[in-house]
Amino acid sequence: MSYATLAGFSVVSDVSGAAVYYTPPIAREALNATFSIETTHFYMASGSVVVTVEHKDFADTSWSTAGTFASITGTGVDTLDVSALKGEIRFKVGFGGGAANDFAHLVVAAPTWRPE
Repeated sequence: MSYATLAGFSVVSDVSGAAVYYTPPIAREALNATFSIETTHFYMASGSVVVTVEHKDFADTSWSTAGTFASITGTGVDTLDVSALKGEIRFKVGFGGGAANDFAHLVVAAPTWRPE
């Protein structure tokens, strides 16, 4: 799996505001990485988009948080440095507040893998 699959995706809040989206997992290429997300479109009267990097080893049965981006409240680029990554990585995208039909379009850059 490559990050080409994640080039751009849109997230829309549901009526409860509890909508959660997950990207397909990819294999880790180094223990440390810098992740970047560009928010190109954003519509929320109030609230934010919350993006978490999750990871697990292939034998694990559940995902854990490796790091969380600062809350996204508008367009722009956000980065996150993460270390001690496990074998598989995915993004979890949800909403902090807001209302039904709030919307954001996110573009995920390929991670910058850092030597151990």
